[in-house]
Amino acid sequence: MTYVPPERVKELRKLDILTYFKNYRPEDLLRYDVCSYVLRCNSAIKIEKGYWSNWNKKGRLKTSALDYLIEEEHYSFLNAAGHLQRLLEILPPVKATENDEHEEVFRVPWNNGDPARIRAWLCESQGLDAGLIDELIDKQLIYEEKYTHHVVFPGFNTKGEMVSAYRKSIAFDFGEPVSGSLSGYSFALKKSGADSIHLFERPLDLLKFVSGEKIRGEKDMSCLCLHMAEKEDSFFLPLLPYMKENEELKTLILHFDRDSAGIRAGEKLKKLLDEEYEVREWREEKEEC
Repeated sequence: MTYVPPERVKELRKLDILTYFKNYRPEDLLRYDVCSYVLRCNSAIKIEKGYWSNWNKKGRLKTSALDYLIEEEHYSFLNAAGHLQRLLEILPPVKATENDEHEEVFRVPWNNGDPARIRAWLCESQGLDAGLIDELIDKQLIYEEKYTHHVVFPGFNTKGEMVSAYRKSIAFDFGEPVSGSLSGYSFALKKSGADSIHLFERPLDLLKFVSGEKIRGEKDMSCLCLHMAEKEDSFFLPLLPYMKENEELKTLILHFDRDSAGIRAGEKLKKLLDEEYEVREWREEKEEC
């Protein structure tokens, strides 16, 4: 293609980015929260309220899929226009919205009401500090699931609503995210105004660390679990709202396993965030002390 008439360009610009991805590249969409998405193919892109933005770059919000292809996937104008025109001719798109109802629904796990089993398991079998566990139970930051008696580790959005959860068996080596959990939120213990945050793969790892530090007299740390059990492109999403809410954040301290998944996750965080934050591993932190 060597020329695109102005009237055709105007029509192509009407194709918004969410409609483009839902119709032609749905495998690249990741639900971030109820009304927004991020992309597997470019994890810095967020789509919300009909607009897309790159959180690594400053600039005005845009809607057009044509602009996205040119600016983020480095198509030339003619190649991007030709690509979209061919897609529209082959399969006319269905207009998409952020809250389409075909998404899997998150259902809050039932609370057993009596946390005796999980308290005994966490304190006696896992050796965690009883005062810490009682405090978390009192604040409903952990609870016992009805019937299964799993430990439930909830994740809350900025409004304080439970929108995700991780369940851990106290009888077997089993743990998993609850179906429908929103990728942008996970189990966390946060301190307002903290300039550093400790990042973990699993909620139990987080509790063991906090318990050990509490016994040693260390308190008031911010800790967050990432979605390591999900596809690698989405594991870091719970970190984004925390970064947005805490401008004083300077340091990310990683507590990942030294397996291939943990190493790749650490490398990806350093690549994405090393220019804005200090990203280091906890073993380095201990050696420096």
